Amino acid sequence: MSQNHFTLSFPLKSPADAEAIAQELPPLMPGLFAVEDNIGTIHYSRFTVLSARTLLLLGDFDGEFGQLMASLGKLAGPVFDEILQHVDHPPASPVADHAGTFVEWAGEHLLHPVNLYTAYPDVSAKEIKALAETSG
Repeated sequence: MSQNHFTLSFPLKSPADAEAIAQELPPLMPGLFAVEDNIGTIHYSRFTVLSARTLLLLGDFDGEFGQLMASLGKLAGPVFDEILQHVDHPPASPVADHAGTFVEWAGEHLLHPVNLYTAYPDVSAKEIKALAETSG
């Protein structure tokens, strides 16, 4: 299987932080999406406010988790800087300048799924985009 999955848990400081993050994230998403397109290995991602104390970032991607988080930290650091203002015991910031620390922190906050299904386990994000362009 070429695809991998991640569920990254951000422990929020308070219910007020959960409310704030729900308001602050949407305007930041176009920048994050541009970075994800540039990276080219991400099938999908999404943020979900799971509870008054937990924000999740979920996604499917090709490659290795640490490499992906390093790329996201370096290229989308300002998005994570905004999020980490609301997180208990965040890693060093700015994230873009401390990508290694961000990768370590992310690894410590990675949740492991009980099960996983994908309809196309052996097709990379780049192959899917190429197929979509030729069928258009």
